[in-house]
Amino acid sequence: VLLCEWLRVGGDAKQSYKLLMKILTVQQTEYGEDHHMVAKTKYKIAKTLMSLGSYKEAFDYIDKALTVLTAFYGKDHIALDDIKISKSHLLYDLGQEKNALILI
Repeated sequence: VLLCEWLRVGGDAKQSYKLLMKILTVQQTEYGEDHHMVAKTKYKIAKTLMSLGSYKEAFDYIDKALTVLTAFYGKDHIALDDIKISKSHLLYDLGQEKNALILI
């Protein structure tokens, strides 16, 4: 997963996306859909899709990740801050400025 993040930041988001999707498939088989590790991978996929400009698809992944991780950590846990900020940026990019501000 760290390699995927390195690829995304380094400018090869398409390769990062391909690898993350393979990882997600394995994790879903091993852990199930509502596992926190699956949710963290979905968050990384969302960030990669944002890098690729696929905002609507990214929203689905980040929304599912935030739902699972909120249940895992609790709604006010600091581990959710980065995801909430990313979701806020994503909502802004989708033209939903009012909803974006609510998350911050």
